[in-house]
This record gives sequence, structure tokens and C-alpha cells, in this order.
Amino acid sequence: MEKDTPRFLTLADGRKLCFQEYGDPQGHPVVYAHGAPSCRLEGAIFDQDAAQRGLRLIATDRPGFGQSDFLPGRQWTDYVKDVEQLTAHLGIGNFGHIGWSGGGPPTYAVAHYIPERLDFAISLAGQPGLEDPEDKKLLSKADQVAVSLLHTSPFFFRSFFNMMSAMDKLTPKLYYNSFTKSSGPDDARILNKPEVREWFSQVEAESFRQGGKGVSWDAEIDYTGFGFRAQDVTYPVHVFQGDQDNYVPYDLQKKFMSNMPNSVWHDLPGRGHFFPVEMTTEIMDLAKRLLK
Repeated sequence: MEKDTPRFLTLADGRKLCFQEYGDPQGHPVVYAHGAPSCRLEGAIFDQDAAQRGLRLIATDRPGFGQSDFLPGRQWTDYVKDVEQLTAHLGIGNFGHIGWSGGGPPTYAVAHYIPERLDFAISLAGQPGLEDPEDKKLLSKADQVAVSLLHTSPFFFRSFFNMMSAMDKLTPKLYYNSFTKSSGPDDARILNKPEVREWFSQVEAESFRQGGKGVSWDAEIDYTGFGFRAQDVTYPVHVFQGDQDNYVPYDLQKKFMSNMPNSVWHDLPGRGHFFPVEMTTEIMDLAKRLLK
């Protein structure tokens, strides 16, 4: 599924940022934010549909993921700065932005901090923020434990993601099967497809290239606060969410989006977390329409 090869940009602070392009090289630029754990290779599923619609998809590895250097203590403002440097390097003015799962908060961040640069913003089951104490109750039991662990023992919280990384490296089939078993019926159906298994296994292996520190830090930001609230994001973000998602709670997403003044809700009854794998055409169609 890979089209382009990894490319690298040395940022102002000396860090290496890795990115990879899909779609039409001469098309309208769209920055893509991957999930967690995941990496830039996630963008490959949109390659054909993006190319057919004249869209140039630029997928980055966030710090600590894939081949991008780790940045201790990073916040979502740092992601915005990295995107600004990358687009300047590529000679890009305005651009669209799409994020899936853990790529939701980066999407909300660019919509909040640099809305004047955006042509559109799309969140695909993007991770909602925990803005009120009662929001924790809307998380899955596993995520509730994780939040509590982060506040009581950050060392063990981070160790969990290192264990995930080790499991993926040492027993990739067991890792994948455990992931599939924890998914709902719609997601399990998608993940059991051989071509999806091959793609997802490549994505996860590259995601954990540096261990679990990248995904661990993403989780810390998401659980402790984005640095802004939903009500601060006035740019119209299109949000897709399935009601059978075991990873991003539907009710929490609905609450978060209801506080985002101009958000556009795309309800997906019966769908889980991996719906983008089967909805690449619809998502790219929306991106193309929003450009007009």
C-alpha cells in the first residue's frame, strides 16, 4: 500500500520530522494526523481515492512515533508548530487537515490555533477531551483505570505502553489477535480481513519503532488536557463517529462535540472505530466538496 518513501525535515529545534505523501503529488495539500498507536503509514488507505480527487495527502509521524524524533514534554501547540514548519518547507499556504482516532486532538489543535490556514478540518472518531470530572465515567473501564494510573503512578502508566511495544515486536500475531478480540463486531469484521491485517501490522510495527514513548505521551496529553477546551474551537470541524466504537466512547464524543460551537456531526449507526478503512471514498469526497 505504500506509495512514497519516507522524507525528513530538520525542524528549528534540531529534531527530525518524518513524513510521507499519498494521493496526487500535484493535488491540493491535506495534512493527515494518524491515530495512536499508529504512524504515517496509516495514510496509505486513502492513496487511491485521494489521487482520483486531486488531493495530496501529507502524513506525518508525531514525535516518538515511527521515525520522528521524540520531544519530551510536548503539547498540542508543538504539533501545530511542526505543521507550520513542514508546510513552509513544502511551500504550502492553506491546507486541509484530517485526523483519525488519536489524530483527532491534533485536528482540533490546528482548527483552534491556526484556523486561518485551513480549508477544512475532518475528525474520524477523534479522541475527545476530558473536560469535566464526570467525563471519566463515560470512558471504558480499561481507560478509567489508565487515567487513574496516570495520576497515581505515571511510571507504571508509561510502562504499559512499553509492554504494548514489546508485545508487538515479540509476538505480533498475539498482539493483533488481542486487539481484534477487544474490538466490537463491526471492527472485528474489518480487522479479520487479510489485507487489513497486513496493512495494520505494518502500521503498528512502524509505530513502535522507538518503543512506546510516543503513544504514551499522546495519551498523557489527551488524559490531562488539550490546552484548550471544545468551546474554544470555533472553526467548523466535521466529526465522524460510530456508536459501536469500543475505543472512543460515543456519548463522550457527542458531549465534546456539542460544546464545539460550529462542529458538523456525522453519525454512523452500527459502525465501530475502523470505519475509515471502508469509507475512504466518502471521506475523500467530503474533503473535495469542502474545498469548493
